[in-house]
Amino acid sequence: MHIICAFENASRLRKVYRRGDKPYAVMIRDLKTATKYVDISELERKHLTSPQRPIVLLHKKAEAAETLEKVSPGLGNLGVMLPYSGAHLLMFHYLKADGVIMTSANPPGEPMCIENAKAFDLGLDLYLMHNRRIIHRCDDSVVKVNSGSTNFTRKSRGFVPIPVEANHNHFVIGVGAQWDVTGSVSRNGEIFLTQYVGESQQYPTLQYLDDAVHHLMGLLGVKYVEAIALDKHPKYSTRIVARRLAKELGAELVETQHYHCHAASLKIDRKVSGPLVCLTWDGTGYGDDGTSWGGETLLADFSEYKRLTSLEGIPLLGGDRAVVDPKRVVTALQLKLGREATMASPEEEDLYSKMLDKSVVASSMGRVLDAVSCIIGVCCKRTYEGEPAIKLEKWLEIGNPRFEFELEFAKKGEVEVAKTLPMFNQLMDLKIMTERDRADAAASFVKTLVGGLADAACSDAESNGLKQVGLSGGVSFSGPITAWVKKTVEGRGLQFVGHERISNGDGGISIGQNAIAGARLGWFRRTRGC
Repeated sequence: MHIICAFENASRLRKVYRRGDKPYAVMIRDLKTATKYVDISELERKHLTSPQRPIVLLHKKAEAAETLEKVSPGLGNLGVMLPYSGAHLLMFHYLKADGVIMTSANPPGEPMCIENAKAFDLGLDLYLMHNRRIIHRCDDSVVKVNSGSTNFTRKSRGFVPIPVEANHNHFVIGVGAQWDVTGSVSRNGEIFLTQYVGESQQYPTLQYLDDAVHHLMGLLGVKYVEAIALDKHPKYSTRIVARRLAKELGAELVETQHYHCHAASLKIDRKVSGPLVCLTWDGTGYGDDGTSWGGETLLADFSEYKRLTSLEGIPLLGGDRAVVDPKRVVTALQLKLGREATMASPEEEDLYSKMLDKSVVASSMGRVLDAVSCIIGVCCKRTYEGEPAIKLEKWLEIGNPRFEFELEFAKKGEVEVAKTLPMFNQLMDLKIMTERDRADAAASFVKTLVGGLADAACSDAESNGLKQVGLSGGVSFSGPITAWVKKTVEGRGLQFVGHERISNGDGGISIGQNAIAGARLGWFRRTRGC
């Protein structure tokens, strides 16, 4: 089910559904009309007009920016899809509008409605119902063309349950992480993905995940399962589903490390059989040392991995509060650098100073991008997942990296640590006066950082006799970041490996979990002569 809304009523819809600045997707009546609002490449056109009819993230045209600002605030792109059902075609036959907002019919944080009675609770102005029963939910798929390749920001309707070749022949279930959750089921050397489930904090979503996994098992005729793979994070809600499935099916529980799963999903996606040096960048993941990771370079095979490089840790003042309030991240950086806390009151500064050495530390690329976004004045308050970093992308695209930054590394045990504090000190020293300055400063900082990490990854690959460097995790949805990494890798004469069939983000975690658990089952049996 969808909620449909006119462009001009976007603000009203946001208020009713407490959506903050989260962008809406739109349905445009036809391809020709869509070109009035967005730029469309040949590959993007193929996706828009394909039988799967996904939402495609497209660059807004400058002349349409004002019209679309309330639909996707602060962003350079817009999610667009074309009509794919008879009801959609009838709607546009009678409507004069070029397009409408199309969003899933569900209360915030809960699964999409599939029953008419539940839909009536949404309090909309008009309803178009039918007498066909909806058996199973399935959200619209979302794709983005990134450096010439297709990335799935959400893989669902039209694309599941198309299998990918597995690295094992075991019967395994993966239950995903915490956000952008999917499940996976392996059978006969293939891994099948469930449809997109979403955020797992709410009980109805956990039940949806359980239902989706059982539905997929039924479709595949899978009754016997050897292992349930889950994330190591002790507080992830999906662990509840994993334990329930393990008890029901008599299966072994296999814990997997979040960033190892990102690397494993990329290896499955691009059929990389041997070890891979992989940059794994996102917002949050549970580290082996109990800290929050998110800016890691791994040397990964399916059964094991080694952490090669990481970002310097940033204290998260108030833990998860800092994730939704980037000003806390900036304040932590300022306090670490001995600078004035310009984004905190005197009372807050005193409190934060006491919290600084007791706070959870994050080596997260997502938090670094949040801080840059806030420092240059793009976004200092998160109303949806990844917002500050996502809004920063537009500024990275238009920025000229003309400012000089220097990235240094320091050894900590066996891990090379990228020292971001001196770079932040440089950024805060810049006299940023105009919008052009802001864009150029952001592009200079981020290009230096990701280029330096990519260059180090190339050296790691060469020292291990490898010819490929991969990039995975939610940060890799950023067009400029992926382009800078790819250019660095190819400039060193190595092959850049990015996602094409499996989601870069946490939507692909369950496939990585499945691959790792299957590999470990095989290793366990070989080492014990089973």
